[in-house]
Amino acid sequence: MKAIQSTGKIDKVGQLSLDHPIKGTPPSSVRVIILWEETETEINNFWQQISKYQQHP
Repeated sequence: MKAIQSTGKIDKVGQLSLDHPIKGTPPSSVRVIILWEETETEINNFWQQISKYQQHP
């Protein structure tokens, strides 16, 4: 298995499109890992959930 890093965008209906074509790759199914920046609200919600879990395991 090979890995290639690229950038792209997810549209309003959830479709991923890459910013640039990946040359030299055969047409096939791929596995995708998506990384995005979290908002301050998402980070705060995450830590609130962790705090609640630690109080009531």
